[in-house]
Amino acid sequence: REPRHLFGGAIQFSTSFAITMAFVLLLTPIMWASHTIFLVRLLLGRTTDWSAQARNDHVVPWSLAARHLWPQTLLGLAPILLLAIFAPSAVPYAFVIAAGPLLSIPFAVGTASPALGRALIAAGIDRLPEETAPPPELERLKLPAIELARQLSRRDGEARHLRLGVSAGQGLRALPGVVRSLRLYYGNPERRDAMHRLYGRFVQAGDLVFDIGAHVGDRVAVFRRLGARVLAVEPQPALVKTLRLLYCLDPAVTIEPVAAGARTGTIKLMLNIDNPTVATASGRFVQAASDIPGWSQEKWTSTIVVPITTLDALIARHGMPAFVKIDVEGLEADVLAGLTHPVPALSFEFTTIQPDVALASISRCAELGYDRFNAIIGEHHVLIHPDWLSAGDIAVWLTGLPMAANSGDIYALHGSAFSIQ
Repeated sequence: REPRHLFGGAIQFSTSFAITMAFVLLLTPIMWASHTIFLVRLLLGRTTDWSAQARNDHVVPWSLAARHLWPQTLLGLAPILLLAIFAPSAVPYAFVIAAGPLLSIPFAVGTASPALGRALIAAGIDRLPEETAPPPELERLKLPAIELARQLSRRDGEARHLRLGVSAGQGLRALPGVVRSLRLYYGNPERRDAMHRLYGRFVQAGDLVFDIGAHVGDRVAVFRRLGARVLAVEPQPALVKTLRLLYCLDPAVTIEPVAAGARTGTIKLMLNIDNPTVATASGRFVQAASDIPGWSQEKWTSTIVVPITTLDALIARHGMPAFVKIDVEGLEADVLAGLTHPVPALSFEFTTIQPDVALASISRCAELGYDRFNAIIGEHHVLIHPDWLSAGDIAVWLTGLPMAANSGDIYALHGSAFSIQ
């Protein structure tokens, strides 16, 4: 088990092996072609210079790659075209050798990408034991790649230690629920456009946004389209993997695999394997849902222990956000209790099965100085009230909602720090 951990884990090691094999199969014929071209140029009397390699992170422009690798591309293209004309059945076999030179330009650009490198480090792919547990000689160099790999290794190790109770079978069982969420939340362009208009009132390009309870990251996508940097906070292992898969190449998205609440430490998270949207750390939420039409079919069948932090701690670590979205299934008031540095604007989910949680959240917002409130119902991303309301007025509106309203979000603006757009 220890050797696997040093290489990032069994899955990461197997993935690294497959990627390395593909890399070698592509690179080897490119090197053959490059060495052949080099020797031919020498025979033709061409001189060459040897300059130092650029070992720092840098992007290879498409124009530079095309200028240096067009001969290799032609060498790869020529046999494919000839075989396509005279022996089409042999083309798939020729790709084993010709694919590398043929793809040499995008191969050079892609493999040089610093963003791809960061994504592979974050995923634990191609990790070496010296990165996970560097010897003293490398420790003293404080290389950025090793520092990042060690941080991720330590964080993943802590997460593996904490997340108990989910079997491999349950993980597979959660997959249809994740896929359903992806289809539901990413597959509706009208919903996406409505969220873009709504959040555009609070978020501008360059802003930092906290998405507390990021789920599959559909709102992360909206915030990114608005030009914001995003901190996505999500404790469910299956959803953390989904977020990393979707946003691993985006340096403006940071993923924190933790829960948020009133304190730091650990907390028990109750998972709904069939519907990961409603995972919760609130026993009162589960109890409130047990006998309510529309909720009674939900079953929380597994519990894991996850790390929990506060909004204050996240602000100290990542900076002050312009907007915070909170959707944590019954723990909204706890999340707001962990905030003592008010942000300009925020939203939190409410449900009609727990109006007391929403009222406590409004009260906490008022204590923090939030004085203008509005709301949306369900997935209709349009503010209900033409004018912004006081804390008292939004509380009265909330208590008058019928049970059938089910859920929505309340938006709060802080004092004069935010001008309504």
